Amino acid sequence: MKDFVREFFTDIGGNFSTTRLWTNICYATCTYIMIYNINNLDWTLMLAYAGIVSGADIAKKVLVKRAI
Repeated sequence: MKDFVREFFTDIGGNFSTTRLWTNICYATCTYIMIYNINNLDWTLMLAYAGIVSGADIAKKVLVKRAI
């Protein structure tokens, strides 16, 4: 369990990453908002949320590959 939690806050080298920390805090906050407002959601908001989360993940993977 300890290694699983560590993945949320460390980079590939095992060092603490503030970028990764704040990204996961933002994802968790957005997910909480989506769950809390489940009765008031429309498809536009759900698609925007999915686009932001998946777009950020794809952009991160592209940028990391170009940096290596």
